[in-house]
Amino acid sequence: MAVVAGVAGCRFNFAALPDPTGDGALGGGDSDSTFPDAALPCNFQLGAGRVHQTAVMPDRSLRVWGDGMYGQIGDGLMVDRPTPAVINVGGPVVSASGGRFETCVALASGQGRCWGEGDSGQLGDGNGATTSTPVVVSNLTTIVEMAAAALHACARLANGEVWCWGDESSGRLGTTGNGLSLVPVKVAGISTAKVLRSGGSVTCAILADDTARCWGFNQNAEVGIGTMTDVLTPMEPTGLGAVRSISVRDTASCAVRANGDVRCWGANNVGQTGTGSVGGIQSTPTAVVDASMMPLVGGDEVGKGIDHGCARLGTDVWCWGDNQYGQLGDGSPIAGHPYAVKVAGLPPVVQLGVAAYSVCVLASDGDVWCWGRGADGELGNAMITNKPTPVRSFTACP
Repeated sequence: MAVVAGVAGCRFNFAALPDPTGDGALGGGDSDSTFPDAALPCNFQLGAGRVHQTAVMPDRSLRVWGDGMYGQIGDGLMVDRPTPAVINVGGPVVSASGGRFETCVALASGQGRCWGEGDSGQLGDGNGATTSTPVVVSNLTTIVEMAAAALHACARLANGEVWCWGDESSGRLGTTGNGLSLVPVKVAGISTAKVLRSGGSVTCAILADDTARCWGFNQNAEVGIGTMTDVLTPMEPTGLGAVRSISVRDTASCAVRANGDVRCWGANNVGQTGTGSVGGIQSTPTAVVDASMMPLVGGDEVGKGIDHGCARLGTDVWCWGDNQYGQLGDGSPIAGHPYAVKVAGLPPVVQLGVAAYSVCVLASDGDVWCWGRGADGELGNAMITNKPTPVRSFTACP
């Protein structure tokens, strides 16, 4: 067992989980937690949805908490869960992803299962119906990673292909269709994907050469190619180059470049691209800055909410953008800012999961801390209230 030294408490086990791809890439569950080159800390994985969170536990069981209105918790009910609920998905889980109102997982067997809102075909089972219990994604048997969004979802296969299903419009599925695909369709031009992220109406894949390809709705320049026309087939964000983490959400996207630079693009009406100003659209990747207008460097992973973003720099977390629900973690429930500030009061952090209006992180001692919007229980601490500063929610790792 390879263990990373220098971080107390939670042990980093790089050998315990199977690697179906053979390239060392297990990836994360959605647009918000990226570890493209190693298994996840403590064999634990956060996968943030809109207002619910998922977690793959060290024993590869699944926990889900937060909003359950559409059955996205997966426990057979349509109620919120303010603490993590154990969900039976039929086998060990290797990837979990929360979408808007649905959840998807990849099992160690290679099967995919989804549940929650399904009337746009985003569950991939061929039925186009909402369900509060897991259903099998059709026709795919070698899935290693799931990425759920709003009206669509995608899967990465062991051979590096990407397949998507749901609403075809605006290029969500990497196709020119405008209807619904109730079963997976192959995304053309992607054959070496090692990380997959979806959010809102956009999907991005990190390829074997560490470059990114993105596609889908682009009216706010979410794809980052300098235009605001929907992108129907995968394209590389302009000037981004090699990346180590990428995250997409409804109006904007962010990435950490291979050199640690943090960049964002898309809508900036509340400073959600973190570029130091408010207003307009950043149509290509632009550097996130701190309060002194210096570029944010040393990034390891990034997560994008609806109108805010966060990056993990080593064991610290920095956030920017809207703060209506306290999602920046700086203690102010109202004011936001268009530049990154460090979240105070956290122990050393090793993993990041950013939901629409909240954030959860895994600390090096194995505890999960959350902050921001909590009205649907998405902070996982049994409370139904917003928290503008981090609170300890539960213990993830022994």
